[in-house]
Amino acid sequence: MVTFLGTVEMKENYTGRLYRQLYRKIDKQFRTDVYTRSKGNKILDILTTEEMEYILMDLYPRYEAKKVAVGRRRYKDWF
Repeated sequence: MVTFLGTVEMKENYTGRLYRQLYRKIDKQFRTDVYTRSKGNKILDILTTEEMEYILMDLYPRYEAKKVAVGRRRYKDWF
């Protein structure tokens, strides 16, 4: 989901920037610091269930809107 949202026109990849923004939102919402908690491990592996749900609820509306927009663009280009 993050990779799909972070890719612009299938050329540029802003996935890292999107992850960084999500982690900042988690830090503010849950008053934590995911970077210090990870201790060199993958950050997604140390997130709690509530934090993962927060990410999904934050990303899904944007994912759905982009998926529809990309589908419309492909359909329009097809005809």
